[in-house]
Amino acid sequence: MDKVVYYCGGKKPVIELLVSVYSLRKHYKGEIIACIGETSLDYLNEEFLKSDDITIKIIEGTSEDSHVRDHWKSRWLAMSQIEGERILHPDCDIIFNKGIDEAFDAIKCENEWITSYHTVNDGEWYEMWPNHVEEYKKINPKFSVYEDPFYIEFGLLGWCGKWPFALQTSEMCKIVKDDQTAMSYVLMKNGRKAHLADFEDPIMRRARAYYRLTKKQYDAVIMWHCHHEYAFWWNQFLEAHNSNYMGLKSDSYIKKCNRKIYRILKNKSYPTEIYIPE
Repeated sequence: MDKVVYYCGGKKPVIELLVSVYSLRKHYKGEIIACIGETSLDYLNEEFLKSDDITIKIIEGTSEDSHVRDHWKSRWLAMSQIEGERILHPDCDIIFNKGIDEAFDAIKCENEWITSYHTVNDGEWYEMWPNHVEEYKKINPKFSVYEDPFYIEFGLLGWCGKWPFALQTSEMCKIVKDDQTAMSYVLMKNGRKAHLADFEDPIMRRARAYYRLTKKQYDAVIMWHCHHEYAFWWNQFLEAHNSNYMGLKSDSYIKKCNRKIYRILKNKSYPTEIYIPE
């Protein structure tokens, strides 16, 4: 069975998770699994945790998470427990605006492979590569491969079955700066089995650069990688807020989870207009 699987740890991603799921449910009727770190339990309300619309999976052993690195470690601990015919794993700050069949169909369904919808850099030099090398040296002090870069970026990932390197990635998250770096190192040491989803125009884009797109590129976008600085996010949030989706009508609940979003909402200082290329 196809599944969309999120991970939420701590307080910061909670509102983003609810808004992302709200946008996804407009276009997708299949199974959604929310893996929840124990540090999020005080911030996710009963309406969400007891919803019949979402499968909730509490990840044990995450109650002591106190640093963002702990959340990344717990994220991949959670993903090590996930298995399905085809899995899509979005960040919590993804907004969906179309159906996701194309995203499922783009997954490379071969053993050990993972699919990125953002970036797979396999062998092309780029200016940040020396910084990644320094991070990799935290894992292996003898690492010095400057001539053959490898790096993967997230936003949305996909795989088939059970991805075998999730626990290794979780362990590396204890050492390096973020889970993208951790996964990149693990993949590099296990055959570089990362696939960039093959589309003429990418189906996922960063919202910060949307105004540079042609109409053809804009129309191809299925999901936006964005957060509460962008109208894409606020338009979905305001819909969810006005319909009281998962308790989002409650100002006190929003304030508890994210004071910045609460202040912007109260001041009505959010963006709502989107330039659409012609």
